[in-house]
Amino acid sequence: MLEEAWTPPKQDTARARTVLTAGWEQDELPELEVRDNRFTPAGSGLQLRYGRDGRWYPYRQRDGRWWPAAAPHHDPAEALAELLDG
Repeated sequence: MLEEAWTPPKQDTARARTVLTAGWEQDELPELEVRDNRFTPAGSGLQLRYGRDGRWYPYRQRDGRWWPAAAPHHDPAEALAELLDG
């Protein structure tokens, strides 16, 4: 379901950025590379993928491949916090 990248509506991406910014102290939020439905904290081997169902799916890179890392969330800040803590 989340193997292929897709371009979500701009308002969904903007809303995610707002939620992520509000959910973290400014100096704590990792730098995010945003491409299509994928938000990748720089140099972390971690990624959030926004699903067409409106949920955020945490992924972790292992051996050069991306693998699901936890249950999906409706809140990208919660998903990212759990992923970073994991």
